[in-house]
Amino acid sequence: MKTISCQVALYPLREEYARDVEEVLRAFDPGELQMEVGLMSTLLVGPEDLVWQKVREMYELAKGRGTRFVFNVSFSDACVACDR
Repeated sequence: MKTISCQVALYPLREEYARDVEEVLRAFDPGELQMEVGLMSTLLVGPEDLVWQKVREMYELAKGRGTRFVFNVSFSDACVACDR
């Protein structure tokens, strides 16, 4: 299975956005994926099918918070992080 990376950024559309992001990240289980949380986004690296599955899970966690949000996602099969 090919390894890919995915950069995910969640932007809740309300004033308490930091709390929303922190709660989603706390509830999210990356499983076997490598996960690096940054100031502006989170990087997920691992097997292609698992990355897609886990991105969907993160989306569902955010949606379950009941607030509107922007979920910005970029995928790469040539990202330097994949070579780690």
